[in-house]
Amino acid sequence: MRLSNLPKGVRECKENSEAIHEIWDKIKGYGKLFVESKIWDEYVFAKGILQPHCYALEIDGGVVLIRDIRRNLSGNVVVSFWDSKLGNKVEILKEIFLYFFLLFDLARLEVFIPDFCRALRRFFEEKLKFTYEGRMRKKMWYKDHLVDVIILSLLREEI
Repeated sequence: MRLSNLPKGVRECKENSEAIHEIWDKIKGYGKLFVESKIWDEYVFAKGILQPHCYALEIDGGVVLIRDIRRNLSGNVVVSFWDSKLGNKVEILKEIFLYFFLLFDLARLEVFIPDFCRALRRFFEEKLKFTYEGRMRKKMWYKDHLVDVIILSLLREEI
């Protein structure tokens, strides 16, 4: 399903292989946020964002994936910012989250953040008001080591 009436400043990245390649060039250094395996390349990235229940959105300075969408239930959020400027992204991310809550009648959005991404975790908890739900121990590979992943969520009534 193609998205329409996206918030201003947001564009869908699945338009064509060239758009996917451009995004890949910008985020390839931040790839471990997108996969749990040791393998990270353009093919794995493209295959992931071309899944039927995954939407890749580009915003100024970053990319937002809303994936594993289960209508009337939940979706999973993955973000990567190549400009490292989190503060100016609060409002656009809230708009994106509201858009998906309404479009798919979601009850919750979840984000899984590697334990070493402390600034990203603080950003989601303090600025976007996600709530800590738990920790999955040794859940993903990072630099040839298994690391813990933190689970945060935002409920529909909290946005």
